[in-house]
Amino acid sequence: MYLPEEPGFSALYRMDTDTNHRRASMEYRYTLNTLLGLQRVRAQGIELPWDLNAIYTRYIRDIDQPYVNPANAGMSKWVAHELGRTVPDSVENRVNNYLRDSENWDRWEAQDVGWMILGLTASPLESDLEKASHLVQFVRDWMVELSTGLFRYRARGFRRDVASFGGIVYLTYAMLRYGRVTDDQETVDVGIRACRKLLEIQGPQGQWPWMINVRRGIVADWYQVYAVHQDSMAALFLTEALAVGCDEGRDAIVKGFKWVFGNNELNHNMVSPKHGMIERSLVRKGRFERARRLARLLLSLHTGYCDPVTKRLQILPECRSYHLGWMLYVFSGCSDFDEIINHPAFNNSNEGE
Repeated sequence: MYLPEEPGFSALYRMDTDTNHRRASMEYRYTLNTLLGLQRVRAQGIELPWDLNAIYTRYIRDIDQPYVNPANAGMSKWVAHELGRTVPDSVENRVNNYLRDSENWDRWEAQDVGWMILGLTASPLESDLEKASHLVQFVRDWMVELSTGLFRYRARGFRRDVASFGGIVYLTYAMLRYGRVTDDQETVDVGIRACRKLLEIQGPQGQWPWMINVRRGIVADWYQVYAVHQDSMAALFLTEALAVGCDEGRDAIVKGFKWVFGNNELNHNMVSPKHGMIERSLVRKGRFERARRLARLLLSLHTGYCDPVTKRLQILPECRSYHLGWMLYVFSGCSDFDEIINHPAFNNSNEGE
């Protein structure tokens, strides 16, 4: 995954062909995401073979590219704070331009809003927390589905009531994180309500669905089930929820990892010791999947159709750097979850199995 010529990390690595695949827009986001995790490792006193500041500097020179949306701008600020460096003026300018354009906040996706809040909340400046407070209020006014407590895909539009698990994760984490940092219990409660509703939706084998009907609080489409959701992104908001007393989150984290370790629809261990990576997802077999997916979403919206789990699946043998970055960010320095961190699946001695 590492690209020494940049330096940075590739868009994805195919394990079946042992090849990196390149795409600038993905590499920007994934590399910054990976830096979050690597910085957590470095904070434990572990020496790394990469210059994290040099990698950050390389990608921030692209801050004015069209693919640097509000989410990527917020991530750019967040990583600078985590690295303990001054946020470059170019990043501050990009962030502030998005924040000033509040009339278009209703076009932002959940991930855009979540990462922008997290970037501002990571700052030690009161002025940044004040900026974050306006976005938090926007979320509470426009992006919370009152009947379920889940977060919408965006504030307005056709797709607002069908949100990806990932988008809901980032807003849930942002609400919990902002609430804890600012001692805002009402915002923490918003995050906790979303968290508990997601716990109700988690599947029988610990799987987290891809698409959720937030108006009805049901699964609109289970697949793909992504390993990164199972072992990292769910744990991102659940560990934050644990810190404010949502104790039921612990079992959900462990169940998610067990899915990765083989307690899943195909009884397949997603960890590849040979590559030091984790396979990306279980995807549906069959043709015309995009059209069928749209049909499932429309059925869910208009009839309350709840997608069932299935075994008619196949493995997607690729890994993306942000997956490992989130895992490191959540679990580096963690003194709990020994049954996860020291699981035999992470031991290279299993390579021949």
